[in-house]
Amino acid sequence: MGKSAETADSKPLSRSIKFGVPVGIVIVIIFLWAITPGVAFWFFRIYSVEKPSGTPTFEDLGVVGDSFGLMNALFSGGALVGVIVAIFLQSRELKLMHVEMRGQKEQLEGQRLALERSNLDDTFFQILRLRSDIISGLARTDRTGYEFFNDQWISLGDRTNRWVSKAEDNNIKDFKG
Repeated sequence: MGKSAETADSKPLSRSIKFGVPVGIVIVIIFLWAITPGVAFWFFRIYSVEKPSGTPTFEDLGVVGDSFGLMNALFSGGALVGVIVAIFLQSRELKLMHVEMRGQKEQLEGQRLALERSNLDDTFFQILRLRSDIISGLARTDRTGYEFFNDQWISLGDRTNRWVSKAEDNNIKDFKG
């Protein structure tokens, strides 16, 4: 009972970890992206020298824009990690699908063999049924089909034996001359 309780508890935990980690990373990235302008403005206010006119120059604004380069690097790195993770997951799914398809191929082969055997059995029993129907249909006045078939078989054998004897007699007379 302890084992099943552990697996039952660990499965939802595992799912929440698999789902929670990417969501947490996305939330952190969005948070960093959102606070970057405020941090850059604060950084600009503390470390910049105030101009007498109080308006920042293009060089000063360029420094603020350059401070967003950190976020661009974070997003690029995150995209690269995402691509690598996607490739890894796809290769793992492809391997699993390959194993599953191999199992399906073996099952289909077994089904094919069973179907062939079933078809052979059906054909054999249809032939037997047809033979039985034909023999039953050969009934003569007072005999069943089987009795009639047996008599005809014996009669055929007798006629064949007489024909062979007659042919042998004719061949012997031909040779004697």
